[in-house]
Amino acid sequence: MIANDIKTTLTGRMAGFQSFSIGIDESTDLSDTAQLATFIKGTSTEEDIFNEVQKIVVEPKQRGRGWSPRAFKSPIEGT
Repeated sequence: MIANDIKTTLTGRMAGFQSFSIGIDESTDLSDTAQLATFIKGTSTEEDIFNEVQKIVVEPKQRGRGWSPRAFKSPIEGT
């Protein structure tokens, strides 16, 4: 399953991070559709920087009202 492969790859990369952050950004596009993006940024012990947009979720049922936490899964749960 693709979601399990992504989870394995991501947790493997994060194991080598010296520090990391997980961010969430909510926005509304021009057609009034709510979007939620999750992303991960980390640095390794060699000071390599890792940036990855984990998931962008579009929730058309929430038009003009932002996003509902019930409408979205955890970014680690998969797609």
